[in-house]
Amino acid sequence: SSDVCSSDLFIHISDGGSADVDFDFSVNGAVGATNVGGRPHLKALSSAITVSNFDIHLHGGASWLYQIFVNVFADKIKDAIVTTFQTEFTTGIDTTLNALLAKVPLTVPVDEYADLSTALTADPLFQAASFLTVFESGQFLLHSAPTHSCPLTAKPLPTVFNKDYAQFFLSDYVFNCAGWVYLEAGALQKVFNQSDIPPEVPLKLNTTSFKYIIPKLYETYPNEAMEILMFAPEAPVTTFNASGAFIEAEVLANVSVLNPTVTNAFSVGISVIAGLEIGLSDESNITGKISEAE
Repeated sequence: SSDVCSSDLFIHISDGGSADVDFDFSVNGAVGATNVGGRPHLKALSSAITVSNFDIHLHGGASWLYQIFVNVFADKIKDAIVTTFQTEFTTGIDTTLNALLAKVPLTVPVDEYADLSTALTADPLFQAASFLTVFESGQFLLHSAPTHSCPLTAKPLPTVFNKDYAQFFLSDYVFNCAGWVYLEAGALQKVFNQSDIPPEVPLKLNTTSFKYIIPKLYETYPNEAMEILMFAPEAPVTTFNASGAFIEAEVLANVSVLNPTVTNAFSVGISVIAGLEIGLSDESNITGKISEAE
């Protein structure tokens, strides 16, 4: 018989240390923007990633040995870092930022009657002197029927007025469209009764108060309560010119007797034309002044 002895040989090497990585990093990229469905859509057009003064220092243990291999592959490590940064830059613009922009609502609720559209109407425009012009709708929408759009047409606006860093252009279309929306929504009317009249006002909404002004009214409806329906038969019209903003509106008042049904007593029409001067004060506050009213 014979005995066979065998053994396995294990060589265990352990080491420890630290590493310092130093480099300078710069990014020079170009990003384009287009209008896609009313939202800005970004695309990375080019990217120049520069990594300079790249250096890796190993410390401790057999770092002198590892440093040899690191120095040999230093350029490949740097190229891998540049490639990673370029990929992240493109992905961040084309995917991440566009995903965030896709969540931005295209309409902002104003009140129970109207919403305001912030959708783009054209591609953002990059101009000389580093100007970026963004074209937004600014259209008021009927809250109850947002697809029932304003029938008015907006006038073209300038893209640059002077060399100021921030410039804002507003068309009278915004206000005229708002007037149309509120008229359609039935918001340009209000019924007033006695509870709406301040107690210090001597005139009461009662036929007795009109006894000597309109005798026939009092004779027909003695001591009856009254109400006033004030409404705009048409949307107010706003006009912008070099002198400022002018608003023209017509207001009608239907005065009725409650007896107990509503019986129209008489109507009054009022035409209002008001001018408004808007400016920017030294404190960068928007100021307004009514220049005339008829």
